Amino acid sequence: MGTYKTTAKDVKVFARAVKKWQAKMGLGRWAIFVQHKNDEDDPDGDAAWVLSDHETLVCTMALAVDWPLPVTKELLEMSAYHECLHLLLAPLMDYAGTSKHARQEEHRLIVALERMQFGKALSEHGETDGESED
Repeated sequence: MGTYKTTAKDVKVFARAVKKWQAKMGLGRWAIFVQHKNDEDDPDGDAAWVLSDHETLVCTMALAVDWPLPVTKELLEMSAYHECLHLLLAPLMDYAGTSKHARQEEHRLIVALERMQFGKALSEHGETDGESED
């Protein structure tokens, strides 16, 4: 994964964007903890990732240290939006279990919402999570 590194300043920008999208998406009941680390379980290395438990309403969102693209404020904002969308859909996805089809449909919905919000999807910048966007 990436030749670019995120900084402590980037984490602050990401965390502010997470708070903004948390409020706009009505996710205020969630306790969101932001971290700055790579996902050890993801050898492809996403730019950001989320782990959530809809029963306890506790969530960890992380901005990866290693990035596939040059880090910009726009990409940090889009990454926060993307991860908040995963959180918004988390309770529904928990019911879907490990269905690959459900995960693909979740991603397809997130891509559509990104295009509506930003005019393009995060994956159209070259950041992908290994799933088809169309």
